Amino acid sequence: MALRDDLLAELEKRRGEDVSGQALAERFGVSRSAVWKAVNALRAAGFEISSTPNRGYRLRPEDDRLSAAGVRAALGEACGGLRVRVYETLDSTNQEAKRHLAAGEPCPMLLLAEEQTAGRGRRGRGFYSPAGEGLYMTLALQPPAALSQATLLTAAAAVAVAQAVEALTALACQIKWVNDVYLDGKKLCGILTEASGSFEADALSSVCAGIGVNVRTRDFPEELAGRACSLWPRAVSRNRLAAEIAVRLLNFAADLGAREFLEEYRRRSLVLGKAVTFTRDGGERRALAVGIGENGELIVRYDDGREEALNAGEVRILPGAY
Repeated sequence: MALRDDLLAELEKRRGEDVSGQALAERFGVSRSAVWKAVNALRAAGFEISSTPNRGYRLRPEDDRLSAAGVRAALGEACGGLRVRVYETLDSTNQEAKRHLAAGEPCPMLLLAEEQTAGRGRRGRGFYSPAGEGLYMTLALQPPAALSQATLLTAAAAVAVAQAVEALTALACQIKWVNDVYLDGKKLCGILTEASGSFEADALSSVCAGIGVNVRTRDFPEELAGRACSLWPRAVSRNRLAAEIAVRLLNFAADLGAREFLEEYRRRSLVLGKAVTFTRDGGERRALAVGIGENGELIVRYDDGREEALNAGEVRILPGAY
């Protein structure tokens, strides 16, 4: 690891403290001049580091640049085997994760980007991913689970996001089946889970759980204005948010069959008890959302009392009572 990366990790670990140049030089066995050069290299890369004579260096409170060092500092001793990579720009974190998997890299791995140029949502939609404003991450993992349980990973990711946001902000989030996290009636986060495995053996080989959270966005495009929201103006560290989400999702995925998150997924549901519409057999259907099944499917009831489980698709909540 280069000196600048070691230095950043130390400043992250001691965020809020002044660390003297001499102490850093001794810590890494280099000269104070080398420390100074490494600090300037970090500043040139966009990190906000203050320096005070006779006191030293510190990361400024307003610094929120994504870094592997920052995520690892937030992880602490948790998930020691998780490999973290941070990119300035990617087409999409899910696509990059799949490239790493195709090259034979092992899981788990966490990939983050400051910006996505081709961020994707469900059904091929784009995901608004402006530089420095959101948390765009993919957790690639290999859960010991059946391929038929892949939908559970999406539910687990939604609960992980809701819990992480609540832990850092005390804001209560809700979940719109199957993959959106909402705050005060507006979309805060989108999730795209892409799985691969064997249908014959009903086994998952890998899952890329792509998560996009609007963190600092103030102005949304016209087509999203009024429907999307962000955590701004609350000061939330994106590095810490990424770590909080990753820890929870990894814990859920380690024993997916236990479904420890499913009751909370139901409790946070925006759709249960609501009239919804969805596309079925080429036409729009209307029903009442009455439950969430054991594999995360949405159970709906038609006017004639017949019930059906939806394993995929998209629902729209209708205003008013059913």
